[in-house]
Amino acid sequence: MGHGKIGVSDFALTVSAAIRAQMGIRRISNREIAKLIDRGATYVNSRIKDENEWALGDICLLYTSPSPRDYAAS
Repeated sequence: MGHGKIGVSDFALTVSAAIRAQMGIRRISNREIAKLIDRGATYVNSRIKDENEWALGDICLLYTSPSPRDYAAS
């Protein structure tokens, strides 16, 4: 029996690409993402690099939390 690691799914790669695209458009860094979702930088970096899949809860926090840029504009 193999103990091979299950790779990141095609769907997860599509989601990750969309997150990276929005990060670029909004000029949000990995550190800012980590703060928004209350996770560590290593956790976020591994997802940005498609080494692991984003958790659904993380995605919900990303799209329901205000951007750090929103606070600066106030």
